[in-house]
Parts: sequence; C-alpha cells; structure tokens
Amino acid sequence: MNGIDIAGTGVLAISSGRRPITTASFTDVYGEEQDWDPNTQRGPVLYEDTTYHLYIVGAAFPPKVHHRDPLFARNLSRHPEQRVCAGTFNFGRQVGRTEVEVRFGPEVLRFVVEVVPTKIDYTSDYQQLQSDIEASFHGLALAYMRTTHQRADSGQQPSTEIEWLTILRQEAIRLQQAMEQINRNPHRQMTRERREQATHKLKRPDAVARRAIIRGKGSGGFDYVANLGQIRQTIPSIAAHSTLDTAEHRWLALHLSEIRRHLRTISVTLAAEAASGRSREVSLRRRSEGVEVHELLRRVNQMLDTKCIQAASRLPQLSPPSLTLLSAVGYRESHQILTNLQLALNLQGDALDLQTKDIHDLYEIWSFLKILQVLAAVTAAEIDPTPLIYYYRNGLRIRLRVGAQSDVDLTAGSRLLTVSYNRTYPGQTGDQRPDIVIRIQEHTKPDLIIVLDAKYRVDATTEFRKSHGAAGPPIDAINTLHRYRDAITIGADTHKARRPVIRGAALFPLTTEETEAYTNGRLYQSLESLGIGALPFLPGNTRLVREWLTQLLSLPSSELAWNGPPGPTSVANTRRVC
Repeated sequence: MNGIDIAGTGVLAISSGRRPITTASFTDVYGEEQDWDPNTQRGPVLYEDTTYHLYIVGAAFPPKVHHRDPLFARNLSRHPEQRVCAGTFNFGRQVGRTEVEVRFGPEVLRFVVEVVPTKIDYTSDYQQLQSDIEASFHGLALAYMRTTHQRADSGQQPSTEIEWLTILRQEAIRLQQAMEQINRNPHRQMTRERREQATHKLKRPDAVARRAIIRGKGSGGFDYVANLGQIRQTIPSIAAHSTLDTAEHRWLALHLSEIRRHLRTISVTLAAEAASGRSREVSLRRRSEGVEVHELLRRVNQMLDTKCIQAASRLPQLSPPSLTLLSAVGYRESHQILTNLQLALNLQGDALDLQTKDIHDLYEIWSFLKILQVLAAVTAAEIDPTPLIYYYRNGLRIRLRVGAQSDVDLTAGSRLLTVSYNRTYPGQTGDQRPDIVIRIQEHTKPDLIIVLDAKYRVDATTEFRKSHGAAGPPIDAINTLHRYRDAITIGADTHKARRPVIRGAALFPLTTEETEAYTNGRLYQSLESLGIGALPFLPGNTRLVREWLTQLLSLPSSELAWNGPPGPTSVANTRRVC
C-alpha cells in the first residue's frame, strides 16, 4: 500500500491466519521504499477524503478484497485470469484504525491501517472529541440515576473514571449495610429433593418411597415392618428442608460477581497505566485511583463471602425480581443500589462504536452534547437527560442517533430552553432540518429559535481568506442558515404564520491559533450585523461560542427577538412614525 507520509508515522499491522508475516515494505512520501518492521508496525499515513491507488497480484490465486464498508471496494476491479485486483479506494470521512482483508484462496491477509483527519489535529482534537463524547455519555447516565447518586455541581459532569468510581464507592457502603441486614435475617424457602432416608424415620411414605419398598430398592440390611414385610434399612424418598439457595440470593450473587469482574478489569488497566512510565504525575494518579478500586473490591468480596451469597448457586437468574427482592428489608435497598450500579457499569450506546463513525457524524454529536454543557453552565440550569437515555437489556443506551430527533429541556429562570438535535420543520417549500435548535420559551411571549449547524468543513483557500478575511466554513453553509431563517415558520394558518428563527451560526473546526485572526473576519462580524455567521468550535476552542450564547441569553426577550436589519415594511412604518 502506498500512502502519504507527511504528518508523522502511520500504522501498518499485517497478520495471516496460517503463518506470521515478517517481511514487507511500503513507499514513503519521497518515493523511497521502506522496510516494514513487525515490532514497531510503522507504516504510511492515510488521510480522510483522499483517493489512493491499490494494485494486488496473487502468486497462485486471484486476490479478493473485503472491508466492513461495502463501498470501499466499489472502484476495485478483479481480473481472475491475471490474478490481479486493481483500482482506487477512499475511506471518505471515516477516521481511526480500520482493517482491510485480502483473500488469496485459502490464504487470508489482514492489514490494519490508520486514517487520520485533515481538518483537525489527530492526536489532540480528534481524540479529545471522542473523550468528550464518552465523558458526556457517562455524565448523562449518572444524571439519569441522580435519585441514588449525589448531584454534581451545576454545569459539571464526571469526566474521569475515578470520579465515577468514587460515586460507586459511596453506593458500596450503603450496599454493604443492606447486605449485612440480609445476612442477619435471610429469606429462606422450602425445597423438596430426593434423599436417602432411614426407614424408622419415615412416618408417611411418599410415592418415591413406596415404589422403592415394592421393588426392594434401597441400601443397608433388612428390617421387618408389619404389613410391609422385609424392607431395606435406608430407602430413597422426597424430603422437605429449608435452603438459602433462593432466587433472591442468586440474583444478588450474579450482580455482585458482575460488579467484581468490572472492578478487576479496571484495576488491571490502572496498574498497567501506572507502570507505563509515561510520567511521574500519571503514575502517581493511577496508583491513587488503584487504591480506590481496591477498596471497592474489598467491600464487594466481603459481600460475596456472606453465608446467604455463598449458599446461592451461580445459575443465571433470568426471571423478574420477586416480591421479596423488591420489598423486604435489606433486599429492597440492595436491589435498588445494585440495579443502578449495574446500569452505570453497563453504559451502552454510540460511545462504544465511536471508532467506526464518520468524523463529520462525530463532530455533529460532539457539538450537540457540548452545546448542552455550555448552556447548562451559562444559565446555571440542570440537564434532564431522561429523553436521551433508556433501559435496554440490563444496561443504559443513548437515544442519540445521526438523523434522528432528540430533545432536551433546560430550565433557566423564567425561560424554558429546549435543545433539539435533527429537529425537522415541515414547510411549503420543503422540510428544514438544522443540526441543533435552541428553542426559547417564556411565559406570554412568542417562542424564539437559535439555529446551529455543525459543519465539519473548512475553506482555507487564498480566495476565501481574501474575500472573508479568514478561513471559515464554505459559504453554502452560511446560505443554509439564511434559508432556515426564511423557511422555518410557526403557525398552521399560512396568513398568520411567523418566522421564529432570530439568530444562526455555523459551527466549524478551527484551531485556537487561527481563531485570533478569525475575529476580524466578515463571518464573525456578521453575527452582530446580520444575526447570521459562523463560529469556531473544537475541544479546547469553545470560547467564542460560549461568549456568543452568554451574550444572547442575557438579553431581554424584546432585544433577543431582533433578527437582523429591518425590511422594507419596517422602514416604511418607521418613516411614517417619524
């Protein structure tokens, strides 16, 4: 594979199902052939939205290329008679490590390469983009369970795993107290099982004992019993006895074991990071975090060692929780805490599949979540994450999908802010769907709307800089915002419909260094003069968006409702008044 090696070293991992691959080579940006080292796995750098040429020749079998994206091989042509596969490929806007599989008959070669973005820094902005989304998902999950967890300060969300584990530690103390209560007064149930019984203890033989007597089954010597004759001294029968192996204790044992497994995994990860030697500060922090995890493990192990849990078989408990588990003292508290802990540990959703998402989709999702956090901080409001989270198969999932509508409410004083993702507005000239909509509702006053479009595009050409004073999003992204302001209307009656969109901004990736010059550009200044413009928005570069939203939301509704220079009707009315 040939690639461009400009922004550092790429990744090339090659593996085979039959034998190890030890020799290979690739061409660098200077056209020189480089030997591939299987230990370092150094390779070419591949870029998003870039077309590359691929030429594969098979020694004995014609090659066949497979990739998880069905569009990857659409421009590749196979020539089986010549044992050749050739053509072009383009990863589009998929960023991160990806695997390409090449089959030569029974032989399979797998190539793992790394695709890096061109508009943002891969090692800082892109990875921070992913980290921010992961942290936001965990923060939403914890906010969803705020009935059992202590609330964080306004505008703050747990951003590291140790903060999350600290909350779990608080729950573990309560859980241990509930488990001690259970152990002092455990729930038992009567069970019947087949056992060998001495004949002199049988007062009323059951069906199993009667069959054994008739057939002469049993063990030991023979005893004579009136009306029965000679029978064995020990015969099988069904005996009833109490047991701690109940459905409730099996449920508790299953969930405690699952939490212990998660904690052990985290402990191994922290130990590896502490020993990695990246820096003294990181090692000290990871060791401190490891102490927290070991304390949690100690408490969970103590709970698993109690008599009621030890007596429980480790059979899967798939039936619904019993009335005892939901209402009995100790059991009720344990069920509530364990369910919430399990939900937090089993957080599921798009965060698990971030590596497979196109970067423009990631940018949209990150922008929506970040705007939520900015608004919460600016207005001192708390986010209600209920519309974004649902319970699914013993875990939490995020209702946040590209192309699907999601709404979150924030109460800011007398105003209700509804932040929508991919909200559709039907209209006479077609549907309009901005990426992010901030709807401002205030008692007795008309609703106002601010639209934001997350555009993972930057025009940094000389012509664009000369025309607009700085790099920015393509001008069609700005024109789309003007269309939103004109086309989005509220009101069923077309004669009484009104346009609620007052401001709009295109969010685009721009470095902090270039942002200083951008404030002198036309697209930034047009936010003040026209109400429509663009703002840089990246991890570590959210200042202008925060300042803009702070300034808008501080205005009274009468001033906030201004949506640009007056039209001809407004000018005429002004003249008549004068």
